[in-house]
Amino acid sequence: MKDELKAVQEFVEICKERFTESQRRFQTAHQGLQKAQQEFAQAQLDQNNWQGVLASEMARLGRLQQAAQANQGTLPITPSVPSTAEPVKQISANTSTSVADVNKTEMVRELLNQHAEGMTPGEVWAVLKNYIPRPYVYSILKRLKDADQVIYNKRRKRYSMRVAPKNEEEIKEQASIH
Repeated sequence: MKDELKAVQEFVEICKERFTESQRRFQTAHQGLQKAQQEFAQAQLDQNNWQGVLASEMARLGRLQQAAQANQGTLPITPSVPSTAEPVKQISANTSTSVADVNKTEMVRELLNQHAEGMTPGEVWAVLKNYIPRPYVYSILKRLKDADQVIYNKRRKRYSMRVAPKNEEEIKEQASIH
């Protein structure tokens, strides 16, 4: 019995040492986590600030381009939020064509084609607000969704263009997969 008691006491001492060591590692890791969270919060704040500045300047650039191109009959579409390596697209219109005559659904389709990651209705409207009233953006997106031309991601609340197979072989491949 005494041997067993002594063995248990020794094991308890070993457990105490290991617990103390694990507490030190935990505290060190927790301090590192707090530091990383602070750095992340600061980087996120900086990114959000610069994104706001960039969005504001891009909107200003869009207004300036629109004013400069008003006499040329070309409507610029400039994104309000930057995306990866994306050129500014132009929607051509005849000089006799007004903004009201431009196919607004086609404008939305073209914009969604430019953003493979998808866009929220608010982002679509922010880009096209000079051409399409906000409620009409939702109407267009619903019609495109109902016509199975766009995909709506409920989790991300984003619309993106449906990628159609390019030829009959791809259609057969997709049919055999499903």
